[in-house]
Amino acid sequence: MKDDYFYSVMILLVIFSIMIKPVKKIRRYRERRSILKKIFKLSNGFGGVSMVITCDASCSMGYIYLTRDPKYSYYDPKKIEKYIKKEKYKMWVEENADVNGLISNIPIKHKTYNQAIADCDITEEYLNDENEEGYLTGIELNLSKNKFIELINGKAFKLYRGLWKEKECMVTTFDITDKVFNSNNVIYPMNKNKDVYLICDVSKQWNICTIKGLISFRDDLYSYEYLMTPKFILVDKK
Repeated sequence: MKDDYFYSVMILLVIFSIMIKPVKKIRRYRERRSILKKIFKLSNGFGGVSMVITCDASCSMGYIYLTRDPKYSYYDPKKIEKYIKKEKYKMWVEENADVNGLISNIPIKHKTYNQAIADCDITEEYLNDENEEGYLTGIELNLSKNKFIELINGKAFKLYRGLWKEKECMVTTFDITDKVFNSNNVIYPMNKNKDVYLICDVSKQWNICTIKGLISFRDDLYSYEYLMTPKFILVDKK
């Protein structure tokens, strides 16, 4: 009887988690948009021309816009400039990088990122956004004010351009080098097209997947011109 009761409770919890997931996503989406209204102004339909990375200090939440947002353009950098030296306020770029050497010690999964999530092999840290073709457009992450400043000063946001699989590619990183090109991480193809890959840190407890980098053969999706001029935005009442 105890076993039957236990399994019944577990089934109910799973059903509840499935039902509440869309609600959580909508709530987080609305909260994020309300934050953005404070730090963006409406464009004239041209959209942002630079990658935007935000941090809300009040709840230690961050968001990385990997593709252009057609509704907003960048507005005011004053908050973050109090903590970041001007020469570090940029995306670091390494041309002709040895991409093969950088990721040679990271295992590559045959299963796609989306399928791994669907099969519950991994769990997203929060809820990332994708377009209708299944490509990542934005990353929602745990990001405190101090961590945000540390990442920028530590040159965590960096582009590597080089060859991988005998084709030109671009690697975009979202953490310091040692935490990105780490043999404990794994690489997932984003989808069945295998033209975009994610470098992921998967925790041993709960299998929570934190995205550390993106490898892309698709300049039309993840444009070099867009990614190389990031705008770091800190929402802080202080």
